[in-house]
Amino acid sequence: MSIGRSSFTATLLPSGKVLVTGGWNSVGTVLSSAEIYDPATNSWTSAGNMAKARSGHTATLLASGRLLVAGGAADSSAEIYVPAANAWTLAGSMAVPCGGTATLLPNGKVVVIGAYDSNGTSLACTEIYDPTADAWSSAAGMSAPLSGFTATLMPTGKVLVVGGNDPGNGSSPAASSQFFDPALGTWSPGPNLNTGRSSHSATLLQNNVLLVTGGYGGSSTGWTASSEVYW
Repeated sequence: MSIGRSSFTATLLPSGKVLVTGGWNSVGTVLSSAEIYDPATNSWTSAGNMAKARSGHTATLLASGRLLVAGGAADSSAEIYVPAANAWTLAGSMAVPCGGTATLLPNGKVVVIGAYDSNGTSLACTEIYDPTADAWSSAAGMSAPLSGFTATLMPTGKVLVVGGNDPGNGSSPAASSQFFDPALGTWSPGPNLNTGRSSHSATLLQNNVLLVTGGYGGSSTGWTASSEVYW
């Protein structure tokens, strides 16, 4: 890339190119720049600057082929990248600076869950973006504010949130899970993990089994090599 960066997003576009947005540079400055990697030419080109410098934000490819970038550290704004124009345009803003995870729903809307406020406190917020109306609506929040969790769209149409750091329990990794139902805008408990974990990965396999792998298991466990599955 033209700039070394961390805490950025990387999204595969319909063209087969990859769009990288924001992040931190080597001296700790939050970046507004974006770059595109073209695998056909093995080269990078500029995708222009976002309206806001962002890190820890989300990037979601919409059904239209446009990219929704939302949130970041204590930021409630959002913007859209238009590949055909190689340009950015402002989108509607969230009610609160939500943006821990973003999940594209079957109806084309995007649900954004959790984040941090300006004091670094975890939030339990849930916001839903409607691309047709370019508007956000608030839904019920998680049962507790979490960070470092995963959110996966399940075959039922519900979003399964797994693990995360629980500030209500000394920021220990949570072994809990919970379901968000977009149709009702409500949350319900899911099954407990065998091992509490945060900063793990969650992958929906072709047989609709969710594979949860690795992560931080707490001060006594450290980083874990364990995996478990949900079906």
